[in-house]
Amino acid sequence: MEFVQLLSLLVPMFILMALGMPIFLAMGMTCGVFVFAFDLPITILAQSYVRGLANYDFLALPFFFLAGDLMNAGGITSRLLKFSSSLIGHVRGGMSHVTIVTSMIFAGVSGSAVADASAVGSV
Repeated sequence: MEFVQLLSLLVPMFILMALGMPIFLAMGMTCGVFVFAFDLPITILAQSYVRGLANYDFLALPFFFLAGDLMNAGGITSRLLKFSSSLIGHVRGGMSHVTIVTSMIFAGVSGSAVADASAVGSV
């Protein structure tokens, strides 16, 4: 019985993804069909969604991206790159060194590699 349930989740999801549907929509539609096909209560979908959002580590990621976008909009990241370029830009291979120094400075400010990658990486 478990194999049938597994196939009823995977096969439609892969078919929808092969048709070009985004992954999150294919997964959501497949879960919705699964709930109705196996007569499960609809509240299971809402409960699992809320349980997934209760993990604070996952909530931190969008805020790191928001911080990076705010820094880009404010011009802080471009000034940080100019500062790093003035420090070490004259060295051979200076652009890679500038990126490393900028990442070091921003990592000291934010304390997160994800925030650093989202803020400095977009510049």
